[in-house]
Amino acid sequence: MLEERYADIVQRLRQVHESAGPVVLLSMVTAAVLEELFFRGLLLRSLARRLGSGWAVAISAVAFGVAHQQLLQLPALVALGVVLGILAVKTGRIGPGICTHMAFNAVTIVYLVHAR
Repeated sequence: MLEERYADIVQRLRQVHESAGPVVLLSMVTAAVLEELFFRGLLLRSLARRLGSGWAVAISAVAFGVAHQQLLQLPALVALGVVLGILAVKTGRIGPGICTHMAFNAVTIVYLVHAR
């Protein structure tokens, strides 16, 4: 059943890629920017002021993973959230996280479109 679900998702992504490549690219960039603004720009910074950076990274990473509503991918999404949170804390900026997030999304899209 899980294989059928992902086969269906891959098929839909291929159709979208063939008919609306620029729209997919725009949504990939927009999603990364908006998610980073919210999860690292707003949530992480608010939590860091109250709880410290470590807890802020952990809580915002879990919130990021859960927000995607993908139980199977939750561990990877939380791990990505941790990496993005650490980048935001260490650099004091969300730009590096936005670039990393876009790269992650791009790799995921390319993999799904070309999965056999």
